[in-house]
Amino acid sequence: MPDLEVMNTYVIRSKNPIIVKVLVSEAPVYELGGITTASIEKILVDVFFEEEFVSLHGSEMLHIFTNAFERYPINTGKMLRYADRKRKKAELKKFLISNKLAAK
Repeated sequence: MPDLEVMNTYVIRSKNPIIVKVLVSEAPVYELGGITTASIEKILVDVFFEEEFVSLHGSEMLHIFTNAFERYPINTGKMLRYADRKRKKAELKKFLISNKLAAK
């Protein structure tokens, strides 16, 4: 559970960081080659809300979401269900709509 100082010192400056987090129940995951991993929807929600990613907020957050929506098939319903599980659905939905990443 890295704090902001650890994130800034080791992760942000790393070329290919790997972050391991506890999996929330009912988190959206998928299996690839027999390995269960986080779905793009889970990753986006976590980046949007988790404290250790606060340095990515603002224009960088919009850049991350825009690129993800352009490059990957995003299941917005799945993403919003996971955000709701974290009690953050309204905030994420507002961000998606205001940046034209999802329909109302």
